[in-house]
Amino acid sequence: MKSLLSKLIPAFCLLVTIINCQNAPTEEQRVDTPVLEGPYLGMSPPGDVPELFAPGIVSDVYPEHSGAVFTPDGKELFWSTVINEGRNPRIVVVLHMKQENGLWTQPELAPFSSDGATYTHINSISPDGEHLYYFSENNETNSTAWVMNKTESGWSEPHILDLKNTYNSENIVINEIHEARIGNLYMSGPLDEVPGGRGIVRSKLIDGKYQEFE
Repeated sequence: MKSLLSKLIPAFCLLVTIINCQNAPTEEQRVDTPVLEGPYLGMSPPGDVPELFAPGIVSDVYPEHSGAVFTPDGKELFWSTVINEGRNPRIVVVLHMKQENGLWTQPELAPFSSDGATYTHINSISPDGEHLYYFSENNETNSTAWVMNKTESGWSEPHILDLKNTYNSENIVINEIHEARIGNLYMSGPLDEVPGGRGIVRSKLIDGKYQEFE
């Protein structure tokens, strides 16, 4: 445990330093700091030609480990990033920005990304904006899929997405969870009939209960 903490603390301190602990900006720096307003962090809406998204903010010196995940109303943005590429354990965290009075806040560590996991990967937000799915793991506990519910004050505390009743195993690992409009879940999960035992699976939501993977 001490060995793991000795590796984690410098990386987390580095992230905190970059996001929250910089020296007070000079007047010149204040002028050069971009004001992010409107949809897509001030960028033009997506077109037919790919372009780098939010350079220097989302597309930054740290490698992204997920796509940019917006809430349906476009007011919140989450993405995963690797903050110590090439080191062991590799640390992946989720960063968060939100739009307040038309302006975007600075990137911050998402609250659910500070629970001690060495790997936290944002998966998706449901089409109705009511559920946020993510995945985490570390060197001491099993890999875990989580879901958070939207509330009037923000997001609820995370709780484990328990789908063990849909598969005959106590140690299933599911990731990349995506919810369809009718509530069915599509994900990377156990699939005995394919090489490696994993594939894209679906769990239907029927009468409020998730059904066996298929």
